[in-house]
Amino acid sequence: MVDKYKTILVTVIIVVIILVSVLVYFKYTVPAEYNIPSGLIIVDALSRTVSLNKTPERIISLAPSITELVFLLGQEDKLIGVDSFSYNSSYLGISYYCREHNISDVGGYWWSTIDIEKIISLNPDLILADMGAHIKLNQTFYEYELTVIYLHGGSSSSINDIYSDIDIIANVFDVEDKASELKNNISLKVENAEQYAIENCLNGTRVLIVVGFYNGIWVSGEQTYIDDLLNNIGLDNAAKVTGWSIASIEDIARWDPDAIIIASMGIDYNVINESGLPLLKKPMIILNSTETDILVRPGPRLGDAALLIVYKLFNAIGGCKLV
Repeated sequence: MVDKYKTILVTVIIVVIILVSVLVYFKYTVPAEYNIPSGLIIVDALSRTVSLNKTPERIISLAPSITELVFLLGQEDKLIGVDSFSYNSSYLGISYYCREHNISDVGGYWWSTIDIEKIISLNPDLILADMGAHIKLNQTFYEYELTVIYLHGGSSSSINDIYSDIDIIANVFDVEDKASELKNNISLKVENAEQYAIENCLNGTRVLIVVGFYNGIWVSGEQTYIDDLLNNIGLDNAAKVTGWSIASIEDIARWDPDAIIIASMGIDYNVINESGLPLLKKPMIILNSTETDILVRPGPRLGDAALLIVYKLFNAIGGCKLV
């Protein structure tokens, strides 16, 4: 009986040795492209864990700020669909590129105008969405077994949220070096804007950022990326509300801003006059469409937005030059 157990034990040991030898052989001799991919785990802006078996090759971007990040990280060749605002964006030649490479317009940017059927027909292996604008599509994406990564996008409450979006996309495509370069570029411009504000005695200026006039005056309040940007360049956000909020003309008068910057798409001067803002007799800076895109798209142009704000303020209210 003892001999029988010894025989079984020896057999098991031999089998284990053979298996280990085979595994070691494959680990060190089989080319990497033939190895079974271990996959990539991404934690998105909603704290969802998204598993990718391979690097995505067919992606759809549902927001212009996301599309800009994809381009600046060098992954535009993987795009098969973009939102309507991206499709018509002149920045980085995005519109021209989309048309030349038959990239589809999938509607949007808001969730209710996204063409789900078009997205399904394109058979993407990854969708990059905005957690604020597209959260209501989450269940639909799940039902159609579409892989989606949510980014902070327009719901960004800080510069770090935007940096996080950059890092998430970079991790998906293994381009962390480009992400570092992009973040450093943004950081340098923000620092330059802060220094400009100090040198021209703009630091501490109370600035109100108006982003729309739909059923009221929409402002960028506290806990938004614009609020964080103003703080980082030494300015004070005059809007004493939380998030993107509607403010009355009485609220704005009480806040007493030193200047008002209006960054609203399709600006209508009659609407501005009807809002009562001119009655406050405050310097008003009305951005054109290109400048508005720079400020209200929470993406790679954040540094440009910082410089835009301080330059526009200096031209509107003056300043000083420290000796």
